[in-house]
Amino acid sequence: MDNGASSYRRFLDGDERAFDRIMEELFYPLVFFIDRYVQDIHTAEDIAMDVFSELIVHRRRYHF
Repeated sequence: MDNGASSYRRFLDGDERAFDRIMEELFYPLVFFIDRYVQDIHTAEDIAMDVFSELIVHRRRYHF
């Protein structure tokens, strides 16, 4: 597994299904990571959604 790097590259190239793959693989691990800090699962889910929204809105900001 490449931690979503190939999916993100495909997403940058216009493959919208690649973003779905990123969400499937990384959403809950990110939620659980954030939950360690905020200690509220619902807040952690909201923050994780903000992270993925940022990727959609500013997709070219994050490059390799």
